[in-house]
Amino acid sequence: MSRESTPVLANGVDPVGEWHLSCNTCQAVFNWTITQSSCPECRAAGRIGLLECHFSPERKPSKDLIRQPSVIESYHSLLPPTKNGRTAWDLNPGNTPLKRSKHIASNHGLKESFLQD
Repeated sequence: MSRESTPVLANGVDPVGEWHLSCNTCQAVFNWTITQSSCPECRAAGRIGLLECHFSPERKPSKDLIRQPSVIESYHSLLPPTKNGRTAWDLNPGNTPLKRSKHIASNHGLKESFLQD
């Protein structure tokens, strides 16, 4: 389904890209950018409703992407949209090596122990 043919959901929400949230109790659908973890409609009615994330990728990762080294920027097109335009790699994640720690392993009766820097 192309972006142009993506339907507006029943409550008038136009899903941002391929991401949206829905309530596990009343099935109300919300835009991905809502900043709540519980359903405002259920809360107003005195019920508990948790918002679940739904992702239906229109695009599949290309073979070239799959062959690339593990670099989070490679997955930008598959990451959820944000309100402020920040990306997941603003936090400098990824490609941090695991380091073997013989001392921690032996002190705790473990065969092997690894730390991530």
